[in-house]
Amino acid sequence: MESHRQWLEHREMPEFQRANLCQADLRHANLAGADPERAQLEGALLSRVNLRHSDLSQASLAGADLTRAVLKDSNLTGADLRQARLSNANLSRAVGDEAALYNAVLTGAHLRESSFERTHFEGADLTSADLTNGSFGESYFYGANLARANLAGTDLMGVNLREAILRGRTCDTRTSVRPACSRLIWKGPIWKEHS
Repeated sequence: MESHRQWLEHREMPEFQRANLCQADLRHANLAGADPERAQLEGALLSRVNLRHSDLSQASLAGADLTRAVLKDSNLTGADLRQARLSNANLSRAVGDEAALYNAVLTGAHLRESSFERTHFEGADLTSADLTNGSFGESYFYGANLARANLAGTDLMGVNLREAILRGRTCDTRTSVRPACSRLIWKGPIWKEHS
C-alpha cells in the first residue's frame, strides 16, 4: 500500500507506478482509513478485511472477494466491482455512486443509509440485502435479484427494474419508487405486475 500511496502523490512522475495488487491475499487485513484510490485489486482476496472510512474511488475490484468485508463509510464512487463477491459485507453509509456492480454477489449485504446513485447492478444478486434508507436513484437493476431485500425507506426513483426479481422484499410508505423501466409498478406498500 505504501507504493500505491507514493504513486498517488507523484503519479505524474514516470518512476512511480500504481500498485498492482491483483490477486493479492489481504484477507483479515486492517486497512481502515486507507487510500487505495484507483488501485488495481482485480481478483484480490479481501474477505473480512476492514476498509472502513477508506477511499476506493475509481478502484478496480472486478472479481475480488470482499465476503464479510467492512466498508462502512467508505468511498466507492466509480469503482469497478463487476462480479465481485460482497456477501454479508457491511457497506452502511458507503458512497458508491456510478460504480459498476454487474453480476456482483451482495447476498445478505448491509447497505443501510448508503448512496449508490446511477450505479449498475445489472444481474447482481442482492438476495436478503438490507438497503434501508439508502439512495439508489437512477440506478440499473436489470435482471437483478432483490428477493427478500429490505427496501424500507429506500429511494428508488428512476431506477430500471426490468426483469428484476422482487419476491418477498420489504417496503414501506417511505420507500420512494418511480421506476424508469419496469414491468412492476408501485401500489402502496406492495408491487403489482403491470400488464
